[in-house]
Amino acid sequence: MTRLRVPPGRAGRVWLRDRIELADSALSLLEQKQAILGDRLAELRTEGERTRADWAAAAAAARIRQTRAALLGGQWSLLLAGAGQSAELTVGSATVAGVRYPDAVQLSVPDDPSGCAATGATTEAARAATIAAVDAAARHAVATAAVQAVEDELTATGLRVRALRHRRIPALHTALAELDLALEERERTERVVPGRTDRLLEPGK
Repeated sequence: MTRLRVPPGRAGRVWLRDRIELADSALSLLEQKQAILGDRLAELRTEGERTRADWAAAAAAARIRQTRAALLGGQWSLLLAGAGQSAELTVGSATVAGVRYPDAVQLSVPDDPSGCAATGATTEAARAATIAAVDAAARHAVATAAVQAVEDELTATGLRVRALRHRRIPALHTALAELDLALEERERTERVVPGRTDRLLEPGK
């Protein structure tokens, strides 16, 4: 552990007390942040599990719809249903305790893709199910990224809390105790030595 460079004398005592007060305040704030992030992380993990289940269900439904469309209209009908389409994904963000993470997501797909009118109801149902599966996948990806962002910051905050609680603050208190002891010893010496000198100078001594 690096030894603290404390100013000498009573100035060092003031310096150490100020540093202890700052470290205690920082620790309190970090512990509050840790609690907030922990609560939010639990919520995001729950959301992640929900979106995972939604994605799995949507993907299964899309596969069934695509199989039916392929059987009734052939693979060509599926290709026509997707011809000329371009989708757009917009991801929003949120902030908790200073941590920014992905939040809302919106998938935009054209309502009238090229060739859609010729594909039939079964193929259109397959298209709709596929869009729903892609949307569910995007929501799960965003939820997973949010969990990772908050989890990383919570880990970093925990490291800072432990460093303050188990290293920085104890080191400051130890340095203050040592300085107090040294100052008390010096004050005792300053009181005793002049007295001894006076006695030595008294007549007949």
